[in-house]
Amino acid sequence: MGMDWGPHQAREEASRRPAGHHHGGGSPPSYEQRAFTVGNVVGESLSLYRRFFVYFASISLAVYAATSLINAFATVPDSNAAAAAIAIVGIVVSIVGFCFVQGALTWAVDDVRDGRVDVTYAQLIGKTRERVPGIFGTALMIGLILGAGGSLIVIVCAELGLLAVGVIVVVVAALFFITRWVVAIPVTVLEDLGPFDALRRSWTLVRGRGGQAFLIIIVTGLISGIAGAVLNGIVSAALSGFLRIWLSSTIVNGFTTPFAALSWTLMYFHLRPATSTAAPAIPAGAAYTDV
Repeated sequence: MGMDWGPHQAREEASRRPAGHHHGGGSPPSYEQRAFTVGNVVGESLSLYRRFFVYFASISLAVYAATSLINAFATVPDSNAAAAAIAIVGIVVSIVGFCFVQGALTWAVDDVRDGRVDVTYAQLIGKTRERVPGIFGTALMIGLILGAGGSLIVIVCAELGLLAVGVIVVVVAALFFITRWVVAIPVTVLEDLGPFDALRRSWTLVRGRGGQAFLIIIVTGLISGIAGAVLNGIVSAALSGFLRIWLSSTIVNGFTTPFAALSWTLMYFHLRPATSTAAPAIPAGAAYTDV
């Protein structure tokens, strides 16, 4: 069993295979033809993550190494003012890094669905840079709606002596909206929509499939959380001080973020045909089987 370790290796391996070749013979069904189930989405995500591990991890690690380094420096200065200044810079850089890595990984998933890497890192950076403002706007809109709405509900319920009820309502409402907006960032990146249109489009795509989408969010969250805890434990046991703070955040985020991005972007491709035929067709057998 081979593995596609990066752009050059992927192209070399693809060039050695005859056109239309797939492991096991025949052409696997396209994303539109596969059932939108937890097993399909998570299985496809794990398969792509394994095959293109170095490609995805290199994108994510490069960003988180920089953002985590700045945040780690905030723990070094003895001066509170210096630490606060570095922390503020770290927050800004982390926000930009989050938007960039989400965009880059979404483009990367779109690229490898045909079973090979066709986009260079330079091209990936250029395409992602164009979408960072849109991703920021979409993420900010989601944060403001959930944060402001949740805070208002809690305050009102607390005044009525129903704080526990308010907290439950906020949690349930947050899970509902997160589920309906789970593909908002892939929509922002791949369809070049603004924040309001991206949220509306995601809402439409997920409508009628909310149960499956919610389960996929839970399963991918559990897998990422368990993997992150294990990685954090290993790094924490091996290192201490500044290096532990820096590398723990870099490694945990660098290795788990691509899997979540894979799952949620593949959700978009599964859901898209249900309500739209305008987007380009997905090649049959796209990065589905192992080589």
